[in-house]
Parts: sequence; structure tokens; C-alpha cells
Amino acid sequence: MSNIFTYKDFTDMLKEHAVYDLDLSVFDTYLSQISNDIETLKNFDIEINRLIDLFSNIDKDNIYLNDNYKDGKNFNIDFDIRINSLIDAIKGYYRNIMENNDDIYNKINNEYFSGRELHLRFDIEIENDRFNKFHFPVDLPIFLKNIGLGKKIIMKTVDKFNYCLFTKTDDSIDLKIAIESFRNRNHDYFSFEMNSDLLLFSDNFDIISDTLKKWIKNDSDYICLDKDFYKKYKDKINNDEFLNNLYNNFSKKFNINLID
Repeated sequence: MSNIFTYKDFTDMLKEHAVYDLDLSVFDTYLSQISNDIETLKNFDIEINRLIDLFSNIDKDNIYLNDNYKDGKNFNIDFDIRINSLIDAIKGYYRNIMENNDDIYNKINNEYFSGRELHLRFDIEIENDRFNKFHFPVDLPIFLKNIGLGKKIIMKTVDKFNYCLFTKTDDSIDLKIAIESFRNRNHDYFSFEMNSDLLLFSDNFDIISDTLKKWIKNDSDYICLDKDFYKKYKDKINNDEFLNNLYNNFSKKFNINLID
């Protein structure tokens, strides 16, 4: 965001970025009320809830992974222009609160950012040499949890890389919950678990087959296979010696009917 010297500069910038039905003109009033603690807290809450609503209803096609770091490992997550404009507006408003009202600044940090300063930048890290190991370097703000945003970011990432690895031992509890929601519940994605790791795939039989053969090395390991994958590709699996043996052993070991 460019340097802002007056309220008018700030609101003019917001209006230039406003599109569709996203009205940011209210920030002009917000800035004039910064000295009023009650109004400022209320106004910030209004805009946070507006952001929550946009994120709750965002389609994964409006989530973008940008290789801004140019290292093939770290990616910045970007969103459609309505969300980006509102994030810019909230950041500008937050910065003005920080400069003009210490008490409200601290209250906002405690309520919305777990005692830390505002963080509305979204990054992921992918370790290509570990089956595209997925990691959030910085956790989502608390107010953006449990609305499906993390799951949609995961879906978008798996779509881009075909598969991603998630480890139950070193990932956050929130990430574990998001990943658990994929297991045998989403027919566009297939999950396979080995010991404490879970490999999540988009729907591509050849990539899944080839990757599982590289990933699964020991038949004695705890392995949990995706039943929906078997149902969809039963004939192909039966004609693939590795997958056929894998599913037969899985069925016998856990007494599982793969068709039901």
C-alpha cells in the first residue's frame, strides 16, 4: 500500500480499488472516529465479519498460489480483488488505529490476532523432496478458522501439485482437522495414510499409482487406503500388481469390505 498522508488520500485509494458490490467508502467515517473507543471497536468488528463472510463463501477457483519468492518452495496465497481490497482497507485502518489509539490497538491484537500484531498475509511452504510436504509457516488468524478456508487452500494446493503430504506429528491441530475432513468424504480427492503421514491426491489414477509405489516401501507399516479410490478404479487396480496386492492385504488385515 502506498504512503497515506490524509484521510482523503486513504479513502480515495480505497475507492479506486473497490469493485463489484464491495463498498469501502465507510472507512472515511471510521477514520474520523478513531478517538472513540466504542465506535472503533465496533467498526473494526464489522469489517472483520465482512471479511469472514467473503472468505466463508469464496470458491477455490478464486484462490491463487503465486510463486513470488521464486524458489519453488514458498508460495504466497492471493485472492479475488474484492477480498484483496478489503484486506488492504483493514490494514490501512489498523495502521491508523495503531498510530492514534493505543488502547484499542492492543484490544484488537488480543481479540483478533491472539495477542500478536495484525497478520493478513497468507503463505504456504511445499517441500518437493518430501512428496510435496505441505506447511503453513504462519497459522491462520483465529477468526478465519473453522470456516472452510484452510480446507479450500489445501484443495487448491493439491490441485496445483497433484498431491501433498501431511504429517500428523509436526502439523498444527487445525491443519490436522482440515485434513481429516478429506478422508473418504470427498470424491474429487483421495487420501492414503501410512503410519503418522497422510498423502492427499487430486483425481489422477496414473499419478496416484506411480506415487504410491514410491511412497509405500514396507508392507508391515500401518497403511490405510482410500475405499472410494478402489470403487472408482477397481478394474485398473486389479490389473496393477502392486495396487491389487496392497488393497487385498489391507482388506484382509482390517477385515474390510472394499465395495460396501
